[in-house]
Amino acid sequence: MQNKQHDILTELKSIIETELGANVGYVGYFPDDIQKIGKKYPAILIGDGDETYELGTGTRVEYNYSIPMYIYHNVIIDRLEKMTEMQNWLIDAIEKDLTIDGNAVLVEVESVEKGSYEQDADKFNAGFYPNMTVRKVNFNVLVYDTRRL
Repeated sequence: MQNKQHDILTELKSIIETELGANVGYVGYFPDDIQKIGKKYPAILIGDGDETYELGTGTRVEYNYSIPMYIYHNVIIDRLEKMTEMQNWLIDAIEKDLTIDGNAVLVEVESVEKGSYEQDADKFNAGFYPNMTVRKVNFNVLVYDTRRL
């Protein structure tokens, strides 16, 4: 099989930087780049999620690739408005090219995790914290690949 996962993640990062560049302070990968966010808010980190394989025909391999994307923002005033705006910008940007530059068959938003209010900031989970908000947008990507024989 090809390393389509890496190609998809790289292309998603490029799409976000191109489409949302002026509105995002940092784009990276989850969890590797959490410490690189610093004070560059809002930030978006792209995760490498689970894969569910289906029986393909011949040499074709089909799988659903879950890709979580985390939005980090330090906005406190109008928090709901700003986070919803960021979430919608992200979804619109990703769904402009449903094949992710030819690497996938289809990409669609699956869910948005908003979490609850917590006193201690946790950059690994969606939630509302005293000085930061984290929202997790989950995408499902359908990929066709080819077995190596």
